Amino acid sequence: MLGWQALAPDLPGYGLTLPAPGFAWDYAEWPTMVAELAKTWAAPVVLLEMSVGGLTAVHAARRAPASAGIIAATLLDMSDPAAVGGAARWRWR
Repeated sequence: MLGWQALAPDLPGYGLTLPAPGFAWDYAEWPTMVAELAKTWAAPVVLLEMSVGGLTAVHAARRAPASAGIIAATLLDMSDPAAVGGAARWRWR
């Protein structure tokens, strides 16, 4: 096959995907899901993401060592409480 194939997963709890029962609403699940998805492709995988997705790509690539590369912009670190507050859809109480 010539060219690129692109896949844009809609991560649970974000976008239009309805989370599965028992979903923990925990960011830590996202890199694991992206890594598992990357492992299913026979061709080399380049993870392209931005914002919180950029950091997700970095963490996912560590879990899927066959990843050929990462293109990431605006890495948003969700372990930083100020970043979480700025990225949250709703203000924390």
